[in-house]
Amino acid sequence: MSEWVKKEIEIARANKRKILPVLLDGKAVLPKPLDELKYLPFHSDPEYVLGWLRENIYGQIKNKESDSWFWLVVGAAFIWLLTRE
Repeated sequence: MSEWVKKEIEIARANKRKILPVLLDGKAVLPKPLDELKYLPFHSDPEYVLGWLRENIYGQIKNKESDSWFWLVVGAAFIWLLTRE
């Protein structure tokens, strides 16, 4: 895990923000700072995960209930999952 991702996790936790990992690979294991979190299993049911994200995340944005730090952390976690080896 990169130092940038670690820092984002620390900032999110310090500000009591939500972190939502999205697993793209069924063999992936969440790293230690995230291993106790619930995650979205994109690898096993992409349609469900995309539907859930659309209803919950897009719904919050649409209703202007979003929080910039929350989205930053969600985005960073998603990018980390996409780019890890």
